[in-house]
Amino acid sequence: LGVDKAHLIGHSMGGKVAMMLALMYPERVSSLVVVDIAPTAYGSTDMHRAVIDAMCQLDLSEVQSVQEARQRLQATVPDTMTREFVLTNLVSNAG
Repeated sequence: LGVDKAHLIGHSMGGKVAMMLALMYPERVSSLVVVDIAPTAYGSTDMHRAVIDAMCQLDLSEVQSVQEARQRLQATVPDTMTREFVLTNLVSNAG
């Protein structure tokens, strides 16, 4: 993109990403706004790792619908609310 320096705004998990980017590459960040997240470590991340692993293992080229993705994730993400939250970010490229 050819952007040497940027103003960053991060919300929630995006705030954590923006903070990490600012720490790792301060010369690339003009300013930083972090909304709705704290710069703190959280407790156990085992559940998060399991959900991320399940998402990475879901082959979207084989998934035809959100319902099919829901069924495939059910065994690896048994908590319904977590699974539905993950699925809110799934969009169709069919057009």
